[in-house]
Amino acid sequence: MSEHVSRRTVLRTGAVGGMAAAFAGVLPAGVAHAGRDQLQLAQRGRSTYAVLAGSKDAPMVRRAARELVDYLSRVTGAAIPLVDENTVRSGYHDLIVVGTNNPAAGRFGRIDRSALADDGFAVRVSGKDVLITGPGPLGTLHGAYWFAETQLGVHWYAENTETVPSRSTIDLDTDPLNRDYVPRFRFRQLHYGEAFSAENRHHLRLNGRRDMYDVPQPADLNVWSGYWPEDRPTFFRDLVTDKTLIQDGNVQFMNPDARSQATATVIRLINERIARGENASLGTIQWDANPWHPDPASQAFIDAHGGAGCAAMLDFVNDVARRVRKVIPAARLETEAYQWSIQPPTGMTVEDNVVITFCPIYANRGKPILDDANADQRAYLLGWTKIAKNIVLWDYQTMFSSYLMPFPQWYDGFESLRQVAKLPQVQGLFIQGVWNTRGGDMASMRTWVLSRLAWDPSLDVRRTVRDYLDGYYGAAAEHVEAYLRTLWESKEANGPLSEASQYMSRIYALDVVRAADGHFAAAEAAVHGDQELLDRLAVARFQLDYVIFMRAPAYLEDLAKAGQTWDLDLGNRKARAKRSLQLTGMSRYAEGGGDVGKIVDEYDVNPVPPGDITPPAAVKGLPADQWADFQESRILIAAPWMTSLATDLKASNHRALRMDPNDSQWGVQFWLDQLGDGNWRLFLSLRADVGTLAAGTSVAELGVYPPFGNTVVKTAGDLADGEYHEIELPGTYSRDSQHVLYVQNLSKVPALWIDRVFAIKA
Repeated sequence: MSEHVSRRTVLRTGAVGGMAAAFAGVLPAGVAHAGRDQLQLAQRGRSTYAVLAGSKDAPMVRRAARELVDYLSRVTGAAIPLVDENTVRSGYHDLIVVGTNNPAAGRFGRIDRSALADDGFAVRVSGKDVLITGPGPLGTLHGAYWFAETQLGVHWYAENTETVPSRSTIDLDTDPLNRDYVPRFRFRQLHYGEAFSAENRHHLRLNGRRDMYDVPQPADLNVWSGYWPEDRPTFFRDLVTDKTLIQDGNVQFMNPDARSQATATVIRLINERIARGENASLGTIQWDANPWHPDPASQAFIDAHGGAGCAAMLDFVNDVARRVRKVIPAARLETEAYQWSIQPPTGMTVEDNVVITFCPIYANRGKPILDDANADQRAYLLGWTKIAKNIVLWDYQTMFSSYLMPFPQWYDGFESLRQVAKLPQVQGLFIQGVWNTRGGDMASMRTWVLSRLAWDPSLDVRRTVRDYLDGYYGAAAEHVEAYLRTLWESKEANGPLSEASQYMSRIYALDVVRAADGHFAAAEAAVHGDQELLDRLAVARFQLDYVIFMRAPAYLEDLAKAGQTWDLDLGNRKARAKRSLQLTGMSRYAEGGGDVGKIVDEYDVNPVPPGDITPPAAVKGLPADQWADFQESRILIAAPWMTSLATDLKASNHRALRMDPNDSQWGVQFWLDQLGDGNWRLFLSLRADVGTLAAGTSVAELGVYPPFGNTVVKTAGDLADGEYHEIELPGTYSRDSQHVLYVQNLSKVPALWIDRVFAIKA
């Protein structure tokens, strides 16, 4: 993960705004409604207040107090001291008391900390004094950040970015200062590169750390929720000592020896955790690298419980959980409903000390999880809520095959969270976006809005998005909102979002992209001269610039057909994209890798205009309506860690897809839903740098799938001249969204080059 973004502070004068409403809180029993009384926190840069934290309170609490002093001083200009029970001057200071481990906390009356969940917090007023406290250090820290944000107007709209207003006089309404604040979801983690730092996660009042175990954490911020058994999960196959009990990477779930051995291993691992001062929990999960073929006993149990693949697995986990609890009463386990195990079984329930992680990997990510478009996933989730009391939703909100693409399901992803919040059994959220680099599509907006909805799902999605845009983009906010709306509406009309279609999708038709690009031009004009905001816009525009670059030949073709012109402005897009990479440190093209910088370096290579492209030799003499040309902008880069767009003067429009050595991936794919009406013969223009390979060495396979078998294999001798060859695929084909033409590098040849796919009417 890159750390290229510097810490920036924006000072602005103005009111706090409506953020207090984002965390309305609950008036606790026994606390009278405070009405609209006010406390004067500061007047003309002077204050009578000090912040008090107990000298023996936890390091996280002491940090909360220090940060509150810092923000109070910077906002008001007043000198705000930090005191403890030994240094406070009785009768001299009004106090903001932080934490619980100090005598001053007792003056605020009894607080039911058990009602605050894991990291909620209570705020109270007694006279002119204010208390901020949680059930533990984590809740107290989140309460301090709530106070800084809602009462002082401090905001953290993005990682390493804070907005601190200047307000020399502050009068506080006491009503929100006499409430309990409890998040809807006990566990909240946003698995985004922008939310990896402990500082930003806590600013967003998140409390999870799964898959972040190797990320250094400051000692005074290293406290997280223990609700989800999230310590490095253990595969079922690792729980048994007799490896003959392993079945396709999992185990023979109904085997008594497998259960006994797993119980002993789980007890040992949990006791090791307890000895390290950690909680008594463990994740136990399936092996998902290959399909599972149940052993006969497991299959029989599955058949007896509705045919759900998870049935034997769940019975295994339930049994182990019961056995372990007899030895370690507080023990809790986790397992997943994922891939073959996602369907809930019939005639079973989940033990109370087992958490089910529901992972709808095959959901339509462009729609909310409970939408009709996800009827099957919805049925599975609702089924689990009938048999389990503890569920964590592991949701997916990105395009894993291309982090460079827009992913315009912003409002759908937010609405999905609000819908799931109505299911009380779902007590945790793990939302996975662009996670192993920074720079994903609108990542800071996603994390900011999602974090708020995870606390209070009743918030209005559009209003919350606009709050973010106003705070982060200033005068450009309305134009960025128009961009979001333009792509989202196109997704609604022309979707679905697909890992396969990417930049070729109808979502990114010429008229849509021109409008979206115009919104960004207006946004830049609105903040002209403000380099900070222009940089933020460059990062937000990065994915749209990528679409325009990749699809440039197709847009030129569309413009020519319509008799229109549009300056693609690829030189400025390259400069802006390079600036974005410098700001975010984006380090990969997709989840699996890929060199982003290498693609951006090609941005200013203008493709040959459509009218100047030489037709393939195979179509010589054919009327224009008898053949179709598909340049690289209509071909999918499916394995970005080995395939990239590159300048190639031998290619028909001087741009081609280059496949680097790899012998297992269909790195280039052309989906047949782009064909016109009727039947077609398919061709692909291919050349190779074969190096010193022997002439008979197979170097490239071209095929159409499904089924397997419609293939052509080319050898080093076939392609030794380094020139493009027009290769016909066997058979004829029609428009079909389920079939794909693919290219595979068979022998780790130094490079394969794909110029175009073309089709001739059969």
